Amino acid sequence: MSNQIMVYGANGYTAQLIIKDLLKLNVKPVLAGRNKNYIEEASNKFNCRYRIFSVDDESKILGNLSGISTLLNCAGPFKYTARKLIDACLSAKVNYLDIEGEVDVLESIRLYDERAKEKGIVILPSVGFDVVPSDCMAKKLSEKMPDATSIQIGLKNEKGGISRGTWLTTFEMLGVPGKIRKDGKIIDSIIGEKTFSIKQNEFKFYGISIPWADVYSAYYSTGIPNVEVYMYFPPALSFLRGLSKLLQKIFSNQSIKKTFSNIVIRSKFGPSKKERENSTSIIIEKLSNDKGDSITEAYRFIDGYCLTASSAANITIKVNNGEVASGVQTPSLAVGSDFMNQYIIEKIL
Repeated sequence: MSNQIMVYGANGYTAQLIIKDLLKLNVKPVLAGRNKNYIEEASNKFNCRYRIFSVDDESKILGNLSGISTLLNCAGPFKYTARKLIDACLSAKVNYLDIEGEVDVLESIRLYDERAKEKGIVILPSVGFDVVPSDCMAKKLSEKMPDATSIQIGLKNEKGGISRGTWLTTFEMLGVPGKIRKDGKIIDSIIGEKTFSIKQNEFKFYGISIPWADVYSAYYSTGIPNVEVYMYFPPALSFLRGLSKLLQKIFSNQSIKKTFSNIVIRSKFGPSKKERENSTSIIIEKLSNDKGDSITEAYRFIDGYCLTASSAANITIKVNNGEVASGVQTPSLAVGSDFMNQYIIEKIL
C-alpha cells in the first residue's frame, strides 16, 4: 500500500511553509494544484514531483489520487474545495486533512464521520493555527472542569502579518453572518455582537465575537454546548463594532468581493521570515459551569504561520503513519491536548 502524502494548493504561502517543514522531517510530498505554472515552479523550488488537477472534476481528482495515501488540502477558501476533495478521498480511501477555519464547511464535514469509518480513513480538518492550540487548550481545561457548560475563547495576534490566502478567506467570512454555538447548535450571530473582557493581574483582553473554527471543534472535542470565539479589538475602537452589518452587506456583493480579492491576489505573498520570527499569538480561554464557577488560562504561542507549518506537517505524518483513528476527528482528539505544549512560549494566566 502507498504511503505517499500529497499537498494540494502547493503554490500558496502557508502551503509552502508546510512543505518546508515536511522536508525537514524527511518527507517529500507530491505537490498538486490547478495552475500548472505555479505548481511547476513550486516543484522546481522544492524538488518534489507534482500533479495538476482542479476540484471540479471528481474523475480527474480520483485519477490523480492514485498512489496517494494522505491528502493535505491547503487551497482555500475551503467552501470551494473541501467537500469535493473529501468526496474523492472517500472513493479512493485516502486520508484527508486541511488547514481551514470556515465554520459552516467544518460542520458539514462532520456529516462524513460514519462514511469515513466505513472506508477506514481519517478526515481531520483545521490542523493549523485554526484550531490546534485553542482546541488543545479547550480539551485540557475541560478535563479540569468536566461540568463546564460554556467556553469563551479569545485570540490576539501580536506583530503578525496576514497572507493573501487568509485575506481571501476573511472576505468570504465578512460576507456571511457570524456564528456562535448555543445549546449544542450553531446559530447566526452578527460579527462583533458580543464582547469578552478579561482583566487579571497585568493581563488585559477585550475582544469581539467572530465565527472562528472553534465554534465547530470545541463542541466535539469537549462536549461543551455553548462556544463563543473573540478576536482582540482595541477598546478605544469599540464604537466601530456597529460597522459589522455594513461590512456583511458590502462583502455579500460578489462584484465588490471580487474587486478586493483581485487587489489582494496582486499584493504581498505573506509575512516575511523576520516578521514571523517577531510575531506571537495569545490565546485565552474561560470555562464556566451552571454553578457560577469558572477557570481561565492564557498562553503566548509562537507565530500562527510557524505554528501552522509545524502542526500541519507533524499531524499529517501521524495520520499517514496510521497513528490516528478513522472517522472525522478534531486536533485534540486526534493527537492529544499535550500536543500544544511544543508551541507555548509562556503561560500568562
